[in-house]
Amino acid sequence: MTPQRYVAYRHVRTVIERLRPEALADAEKALLCDAAEGLLLARHADTGTVEELRAKVAVSLSVLVGLGRWDDAAADELWEQLVACGPSDGRTARLPRAVEHA
Repeated sequence: MTPQRYVAYRHVRTVIERLRPEALADAEKALLCDAAEGLLLARHADTGTVEELRAKVAVSLSVLVGLGRWDDAAADELWEQLVACGPSDGRTARLPRAVEHA
């Protein structure tokens, strides 16, 4: 864990806690908070756990956009902060929110 990752984690938690109830259901909040914590505590970027957490976050945020509950900009901003919670392998900072909706 680095100070930068911890700051990203605290930012994610603050954003999630300040959202209106209609923006995120309790289960969605829990999933995103758990993912942020898991990424923060991960030691290496190349573990399956990190990829699994990122995939869950990408799908969750993309579903929120697809349902019209979030816009792309808000989802992308939270995605960038969530990715910043985890370990970097040099290309991590450029990861797009990979799941697109139709």
